[in-house]
Amino acid sequence: MSQDSPTVRAAWITARYLVPAVLVGGGLGAIFQRVPVSGLLSVGIVSVAAGSWGRSMVQLTDLGHERRVAWAAALAVGPSVVLVGVSLAAAESVLIPQSADASLPIHVVFSLLFVPAALLVAAIGGFALGSSARGVRLGASLAVRAGLSGGLAFLLIDLVMDALGWRVGGPHAGQRATMVVVTTLGTIGAALAAGGALGHRLSQYLAEAR
Repeated sequence: MSQDSPTVRAAWITARYLVPAVLVGGGLGAIFQRVPVSGLLSVGIVSVAAGSWGRSMVQLTDLGHERRVAWAAALAVGPSVVLVGVSLAAAESVLIPQSADASLPIHVVFSLLFVPAALLVAAIGGFALGSSARGVRLGASLAVRAGLSGGLAFLLIDLVMDALGWRVGGPHAGQRATMVVVTTLGTIGAALAAGGALGHRLSQYLAEAR
């Protein structure tokens, strides 16, 4: 596949704009309960990055309605990432102690929490992009493709890292910051996969429209 193809370029655009913002914004969102101002800062960071991502995706694909798409992406993705970060932090504090009592491994709890989170954020971004440019039907199509691609990519990276000895909650996990490493790599993979899926679908859609 050519490096100049919409699929590859959309994957790169998505990872370039959203991975740093999601990691920083999600991290700030996770401490929202202790430092409320961090939630506002997190929303601002991710929203600005998401708006730039939406604008760049429009420029790449000639989708149209650049300003509207940028605003939709900013307003949808920014708050959703913060809410996901807050929800993950709250769920971890409840489920991880319970998992020890119920003999449910921590790495399983991690997968059950973070894979759906990656799927949800990717789906929201895809829906915002498509629906703001061409309507709910395209938004739903992009949401499904981006969500499934992002969630599956995160899961695959999680499983591969586990097989390589980087198990969340495993031996020496704290010393190696295993959870941070796996989450970062999973986020990168999810962004690349979701962005590529969006670029591929949009190139098909616009070719059919012409």
